[in-house]
Amino acid sequence: MRIGFLAARAGIPASRIRFYESKGLLPPPARRASGYRDYDDEALATLMLIRRAQRLGYSLAEIALYLHAPDGEGRRTLLLRCIEIKLAEYDGVMADTESRSARLRELRDTLCQVDYRPA
Repeated sequence: MRIGFLAARAGIPASRIRFYESKGLLPPPARRASGYRDYDDEALATLMLIRRAQRLGYSLAEIALYLHAPDGEGRRTLLLRCIEIKLAEYDGVMADTESRSARLRELRDTLCQVDYRPA
C-alpha cells in the first residue's frame, strides 16, 4: 500500500511515517517500479504498536529497543521489564500526586478554620 493509504489507516501524517523510517523504527519499504514506497500489513501493525506505546508514555528510544530486540523469549522478557519500569514510574508519580493533594487539603482545611478578614 502507498504511504498516503497507510497514513490514513494508521491515523497519522505521512511525514511521521517517513520520520519513523529515518529513525529506524520502520524498516525501509519495498519500492514500486514507479519509485513509490510499498508498505505491507506488518508496517501498519508496527505503526499501531508505536502509537499505542507512545500513548502509554514510552519514548521512541524505548520503543526502538523493543522493536529491535530479537523475536522470542528475549523480546518478551524485555517487554515485561519495560512495563515494570513504566509501572514503577507511574506509581512514583501517583504517590507524589497523592502527597501533594493531601498537603493541599490540609492547607485548605487550615484556611477554612481561620477567621480571615482583609484589613
